[in-house]
Amino acid sequence: MYRRLRAGLRHRRLAEIVRRHSGGNTIVNATGILRVCLPMMVAAIAGCGAPAQAQTYPTKPIRIVVGFAPGGPSDIISRLVGTKMGEILGQQLVIENKTGAGGTIATEAVGRADPDG
Repeated sequence: MYRRLRAGLRHRRLAEIVRRHSGGNTIVNATGILRVCLPMMVAAIAGCGAPAQAQTYPTKPIRIVVGFAPGGPSDIISRLVGTKMGEILGQQLVIENKTGAGGTIATEAVGRADPDG
């Protein structure tokens, strides 16, 4: 019972503070805030301008780097997925096998590749 009473007092105090700072009418202040913020938001969105025209992606063959030996399960699956993905994208895919060090060499090759997209 005591907790409910304290919570009620807290809510009344907050309501009183809001009434005091809003001049007694919270709806008018909310619409006043909207009158200020809404034009600013519209101007910010309109200021974004027209979207940039993207070039057709990708512009060169896509490389898939496989970190394990050719003829293994990873290579076979990547070639199957690569051919289907190439048909869907309408782009050539190149499968590269970089074996050694448990895939670390392939990971380094991908990490050092040109950041082309």
